[in-house]
Amino acid sequence: MTQNKAEPLRRTYDAAPGPKLVAVGDCARSGAAFADAYGMAGAVRDIALVDVEIAGCSPRPEAIVESVRKPTGR
Repeated sequence: MTQNKAEPLRRTYDAAPGPKLVAVGDCARSGAAFADAYGMAGAVRDIALVDVEIAGCSPRPEAIVESVRKPTGR
């Protein structure tokens, strides 16, 4: 999560109904190779509560669909 996107994410998170946030891929989950880069504010979970994290670089489409369906029960 870059510093420039952190505040817009907070505002969007506050305005959205739940479940709210899915972190897709290793970069969103941990920052991966960019974790210590200039301008990074940390992982998405450092900025807002993440309902679902999907591992992978990049995650398989099936994993994304399955993970998004779990919190809603659909």
